[in-house]
Amino acid sequence: MKCRAYPSYGAYLEHQRSKTLKPEVKHRIVSTWDERVAEFTRWFKPVVALLPKAREVICLGARYGCEVQAFIDLGCKAVGIDIVPCPPLVVEGDFQDVPFGAASFDLVYCNALDHAFDLDVVLKEADRILRGRGHLLLHLDTCKCGQYEATRLDGAEDVTSRLPNYAVVFNKRVRGKLAAVKHALLLRRKAK
Repeated sequence: MKCRAYPSYGAYLEHQRSKTLKPEVKHRIVSTWDERVAEFTRWFKPVVALLPKAREVICLGARYGCEVQAFIDLGCKAVGIDIVPCPPLVVEGDFQDVPFGAASFDLVYCNALDHAFDLDVVLKEADRILRGRGHLLLHLDTCKCGQYEATRLDGAEDVTSRLPNYAVVFNKRVRGKLAAVKHALLLRRKAK
């Protein structure tokens, strides 16, 4: 499942930071901001309807925060974290060591699991910060090992097999303008 080996966790972080700091990446995101937010909003709307009224959401690996803005537009209290902060939507944080306490969010969203240094650690952190019978919404880019992917995901079962205390709400192919996202997986924590 590993796409590449890094000599250290620090080397991994530096490699991932380099993508966000590239001017061409920022330009691509900023120049298509409205399209991206609209696409995320379309994807998130049915999921938000399942959440309690408080709707506190965190987006892990949020880069510039398009997905955070979509959740806010849908009435959620949302924040993103990334190793490169992008205020006001994205604060500095590592999804392998999320800077929020246990049981802080109703929904944890991530579309960057393929960038995880250690998938198991990221999923444990997502579980730790989720409240009660909360939801994990994951958009997966499967079967890809590009320049910045650290973990290859061949399908939803690469995630669901690691989360036995979660029930699958839906598991479906995604079509849309955001080419990197190919699969949507919504999970709900089972009662303890």
